[in-house]
Amino acid sequence: MTLPSQVGRISGPGARVTRKRRRGTGPSLILPIILLAALCGGGYFAYTRWLSPQDDAAPETYLVDNQPANIITHTPSHTDTPAPMFPLPTSTDNLTTNDMDEDPLVYDSPTLSPPAEQPSQPTKLIPLPREPENAVTPKLLPLPVEVSTPVTPKPVDNSDIEDAPEPVPGTPVLAPAAPILAEDADIAEHISRAMDLLLDGKKLEARVQLSHLLFDRFDDLAQSHASIIRSKLKELSDDLIFSKRVIEGDTVATYHLVRSGDYLGPIARSYKVTYPLLEKINKVKATRIWAGMKLKVIKGPFHAIVDKTDYLMDVYLNDDKANKVYVATYPIGLGEQDSTPIGIWRVRPDSKVTNPSWADPRTGQVFQPDDPANPIGEYWIGLQGMDDNTSQKQGYGIHGTTEAQSIGQQMSMGCIRMRADDLVWIYDMLVDKDSTVTIRR
Repeated sequence: MTLPSQVGRISGPGARVTRKRRRGTGPSLILPIILLAALCGGGYFAYTRWLSPQDDAAPETYLVDNQPANIITHTPSHTDTPAPMFPLPTSTDNLTTNDMDEDPLVYDSPTLSPPAEQPSQPTKLIPLPREPENAVTPKLLPLPVEVSTPVTPKPVDNSDIEDAPEPVPGTPVLAPAAPILAEDADIAEHISRAMDLLLDGKKLEARVQLSHLLFDRFDDLAQSHASIIRSKLKELSDDLIFSKRVIEGDTVATYHLVRSGDYLGPIARSYKVTYPLLEKINKVKATRIWAGMKLKVIKGPFHAIVDKTDYLMDVYLNDDKANKVYVATYPIGLGEQDSTPIGIWRVRPDSKVTNPSWADPRTGQVFQPDDPANPIGEYWIGLQGMDDNTSQKQGYGIHGTTEAQSIGQQMSMGCIRMRADDLVWIYDMLVDKDSTVTIRR
């Protein structure tokens, strides 16, 4: 009789118990084959259902709906477990995840989804940063700027600035010039070239250019041009004429070496200037010069042009080529009822007088020297006519005034009036016989 323990058991779906009698001496091979197949099938079923590592599957990058390869699909994880710290598989080494997501990425399946099928679960598309091939860089527009109406700047008053250079006494401070008009392009171009020379430090060349415009092209100048030119030339004269230094190549200034037995008076006369002018330029008294001393001297004589329209006197020198070189400008007063004769004059020999007396030809009143009420002031420079219009005229000259308001007006008896501080310089610059004064409209 066969015992129950001698009966084989098979577990698994569809398994059943069979009992057979032994026949012969050897067991049949069918039963072991069936048992082996059942065990393999049951093991595979159990593995795929309960033991397959679905949550630990390595993520892979794949295409979704024919999107570019840099767009990935993922389903947010339902666990707070951080992403694994071990290296990802080689096929996903370049995978980029969003660090701002609350949970790490967990992929639904390790296999590629068919391109034409939609995901069974709602998916979240995260585009990785990638610039499109045909991207156009946006142009940045300038921020709006408030447009204001141009305002002509007011003249700058530098009188209270300590570092501003002091003007040479007797040289007027000219008013700021008006802007250059477009129609005066030729003159403006010449002025611009002179300004460029100044910027390059070429003062002598700039002085030649500007002096040429002022004296040789005066009829072409607008008042604005003349004002600009005079202003720049005044700055140059303060440095090149009225200072102690001499720039190499200057045609109207040089150094004179004092020798034993020299006196300043004869030295000045040899250059056709006055010794008081050399005293002012060199800041030295005539009695304090010594042998071996270098004195700056000006190659005179000085000349003047009186403009009756603008009530200005321009002083100049002639260089070695007879070109006029600007020195200074002074405001003047003229004769009442246009009585100052135009033409060419020279300083009458032995006519210069300091602290003169004067008799009024209309009233006969005589003013003595040192009289503060003397209408002609402290200096008198007599003029002698040199052309057909002036040669027969007598009694004209340059003098001071006690009526400051007459400067810029026609109030004298025909002479040229000047302010006292300006007249001092003119008196020291003009010399007998050689200095000329041209009066023009």
